[in-house]
Amino acid sequence: MTARDAYLYVLRSALWGEPLSESIPAAQLKEVLSIAKAQSTLPLVCQALLLSPGQELSDSQKVSMQNKLRSTVSLHLRSNHVIALLTAGLRARGIDPVLMKGQGVASYYKTPYLRECGDIDLYVGKARYTEACETVAAMAGIEDVPEWSERKKHYNVDVEGVPVELHWTSDLLPKRYDAAYQEYSLDGMTHGLVQKAIDGEVVNTPADSFNAFFIFNHTWHHFVTGGVGLRQFCDWVMLLHAKAGGLDLDHIKEILERLDLMDPWQVFGKVAVEHLGLPSEEMPFYNEKSDPRVEQVLDIVFREGNFGHERQELRNRPKNFFVAKARSLMIHVWRYSKMMSMFGRVATCQFKEMLTGGIRTAAEEFGEK
Repeated sequence: MTARDAYLYVLRSALWGEPLSESIPAAQLKEVLSIAKAQSTLPLVCQALLLSPGQELSDSQKVSMQNKLRSTVSLHLRSNHVIALLTAGLRARGIDPVLMKGQGVASYYKTPYLRECGDIDLYVGKARYTEACETVAAMAGIEDVPEWSERKKHYNVDVEGVPVELHWTSDLLPKRYDAAYQEYSLDGMTHGLVQKAIDGEVVNTPADSFNAFFIFNHTWHHFVTGGVGLRQFCDWVMLLHAKAGGLDLDHIKEILERLDLMDPWQVFGKVAVEHLGLPSEEMPFYNEKSDPRVEQVLDIVFREGNFGHERQELRNRPKNFFVAKARSLMIHVWRYSKMMSMFGRVATCQFKEMLTGGIRTAAEEFGEK
């Protein structure tokens, strides 16, 4: 068993609460933990290893793992507190936010506090977006709020040490697909919302069927544009498992086909079933045929890490502005050529979006120099 196989074995144990039937060799353990860190799933893996009676762990390893679990729980508590604080503060102004991803999805895990925390994403819509930004900025002790821009989907701010993204839209897709996506997003973020109790506050999360698509699309977006970790795949798996039998599959199919995303959905679905243990009957539109792209996707995920933080080619950025931009363009073109060969038109549209957006951003940065 390779270190990658061992990692996936331990991760499945954590996701499904099944004890490890065999231990991980001491010589392989360090690499397994390194992979788990890169994939933002370290707390899950630590817990599974600590609960395995046959797993040999040194005292220092046990202490390190226990410290990781304590810090993860602490971050969850702090994030939950800030979510409740922001929700109450916005509601006092008549704005009812929707919590996207993060703590809302964590609730579908067997042990929610073992999902590694990220930032807080709150959707507030377009009509009162500026007012919502001003409200949250005031809560963070900030006076000036940047002007609203259609090119930026969220406002970033730290509240009590927790990074927060306030969204006027749940996402922005390539121009070819964006108008249709915004229709589905508006519906999924305003109707059929699922409420959860977080730190004493009732918090909205997206409608289940849209959320199943949204979590997938978030994973797909980061995969195709720069890198994604297995934490995002785990989020999708846990949501699909929790909502199995209760999703509007006709609606999800309509979204996927209209946005040309059925093919990536099915490839990612095979990753979920074959490597993360989701029962095939709980994977909507599961395709049983073998597909070499499944292993290709997994190779990319392991090589790049969560949000592409393990991408070696992005390190040691040249100091010269033009050289740095040319190098970055070459790296992105090479990467997108791989994506386009795997996923065709939908990846090609994303590539065109990257080119135009990159040129615009470079021009703006150069103008500021």
